[in-house]
Amino acid sequence: MTPVMEEPRADAVGFDVQMDTVTVREKIKRLKTTRQALSWSEEVCAYHLGVTYSTLNRWERGESLPKSRAVLKAIDQFIARHSKEQVGRR
Repeated sequence: MTPVMEEPRADAVGFDVQMDTVTVREKIKRLKTTRQALSWSEEVCAYHLGVTYSTLNRWERGESLPKSRAVLKAIDQFIARHSKEQVGRR
């Protein structure tokens, strides 16, 4: 018999969890850095992302990761928009 090779499992939104976990963690790290540079609380940042404070807090502590493509896109947009603001303030 030929052994069956399992394909990497995809999560609910259809991307390879093992490969993208590092990328998502890096996004959360950049999100936190941007939030802190703006002197925003987790509550304010969560509001702007459309998530709860506790959700953002769990992401920043590494207890969970966002899985929705819409949320990941919102994080990317937040980082891009507010990183540009920070460059303009210097």
